[in-house]
Amino acid sequence: ELRASVLVAGRGYKRRSGPAEGMPAPSLEDVVTAVHGIVKDAIVEREELIAEEEWDKIARGFGLATAIVNADGDERPANAPPLTLDQVVFQLARLFPNSSPEEREEAARRGLTLEAATDLIMTSSVSLTRMSAKPYVAPRGSARIKAEAPPPNGEGFFLTGRVNGGASAFGIYFDISAKDYPIRVTEIRAASSAGLNLGEGKPIALKMSVCPAGSGRGRETDASAWNLIGSDDALRLPIATWFNEAVSYAKLPLDTPIELEAGQTVGICIHSSDVNGIAIRMARNQAGIDSDMTDDDFGGKESDDDTGGSLMNSYYLGQITDDDPCIELRCGFTACSTDIAKVPVSQPVPAAFVGAISYIRTA
Repeated sequence: ELRASVLVAGRGYKRRSGPAEGMPAPSLEDVVTAVHGIVKDAIVEREELIAEEEWDKIARGFGLATAIVNADGDERPANAPPLTLDQVVFQLARLFPNSSPEEREEAARRGLTLEAATDLIMTSSVSLTRMSAKPYVAPRGSARIKAEAPPPNGEGFFLTGRVNGGASAFGIYFDISAKDYPIRVTEIRAASSAGLNLGEGKPIALKMSVCPAGSGRGRETDASAWNLIGSDDALRLPIATWFNEAVSYAKLPLDTPIELEAGQTVGICIHSSDVNGIAIRMARNQAGIDSDMTDDDFGGKESDDDTGGSLMNSYYLGQITDDDPCIELRCGFTACSTDIAKVPVSQPVPAAFVGAISYIRTA
């Protein structure tokens, strides 16, 4: 994902920005190398989020090291001639371990290059084409048919919309609102991104906090506005990927149920120890990036982009992302650090919580 993003951004930069007078235009490899160094300095040296050995493993996996391992276990220089079809398929298997062999082969054949094939899988272009004959499954959220509210003292349970792309973050802020009935939230479940430990998953440290004064929007960096309601130093969550139709989430630590009166709203924030710790949704009904930077490279259309290259179907802060007869979830920012008190290491963006919520209608 990092390499594909850098390549796309590099191409867009070269098309839109001419070099300073008398200076040569930066090559794509110049951009890749510069971003590679910046990211490593931020997450390995400055923030110490991962060890150098783990960074090297990730770098090698995403083709950023000085050599690439081929299917026979041999190494080839990173600047060697373009990969063959079989080599692209092999690298896709390392990048997307949860994808199917058919998915990888079709992406390789259609994309030709590793970068283009990576983008096809990231945007689910292959998946949507190959699965088009399957029965339609209505998306979960405010647009779907609602179940009836549970009776007083009855239990409620609902799933949010599923992961529809490769987005992830250290965590997420979102709001929970009770509609016409008072409720007690007893469980919040979530999953990790497929990027965690190259798809193999691992234990992460996780904290969950509540903003009892109301919405968490505008209070994201105010540690005094949040109360810790659960933590775990070694929590292993299921991996959420847009390739798997079966949805699986695990309980997050919640020491005390969250009580909400009818019409009341509280903010929730989740922080983990890994940038791939929490799977999220970045778009309402599309999986990947479709912006003006990708149009020329991957066949998109400028007419379907928002101004400035933002996603046409992206969320906005405060938007209802999921609901049922008793509960409403609203969009917040991604958490871009391991703790509320720490300075974000990247720019927060609007995103939707992905998971499941159990509750009791208390009256």
